[in-house]
Amino acid sequence: MRFLKGVVIAELLALWVEFFYKFGVKYYPKGFLIAIPIYFIYLCGLHKAFSIFKERRFFWLIGIAIGGVAGLLLEWFLVGNSPWNKPAVFQSGQFFFHGAYPILGYLLAHTLVPGSLRNRLFTYMVAASGMTAVGFFFGDPNLRKLWFLFLPLIVFVGLYYFIYQLRTARSIRNSISQEL
Repeated sequence: MRFLKGVVIAELLALWVEFFYKFGVKYYPKGFLIAIPIYFIYLCGLHKAFSIFKERRFFWLIGIAIGGVAGLLLEWFLVGNSPWNKPAVFQSGQFFFHGAYPILGYLLAHTLVPGSLRNRLFTYMVAASGMTAVGFFFGDPNLRKLWFLFLPLIVFVGLYYFIYQLRTARSIRNSISQEL
């Protein structure tokens, strides 16, 4: 059950960005619908890989690296956003994005999350959604594209704070269970 919960949480985070890109930058609902099963299959594989490394000391960093590299490979070879095809694509931004959502979903599903942290994460995502949605009202297509490409990236960089907090909550829980 935790496996599926982690995959679904991670997929919702990934689809949050896809929604703003597919509907804000270019109107491509079919691309959004195609992304749903692709992310699901991709995240099932990643979460299975995470379960192998879950007992490692720096598991959260390993998860970010695995998610970031796997996401870049997916972007390069499946989507076509490679540096040799589209040099203008922000590769480090893609790494930040693909490094955050899989491990955050995994940690949220496999860690006893304090209520205050859960509430802060929810508030953060609601506020980020509201700020990002403002871009739909921009008349200038270049400003809209800039808004929908970089604001979600900034939001995902902010999610690393929550990954760090969950890592801390996870290590506290592990040390308490070892004492018992």
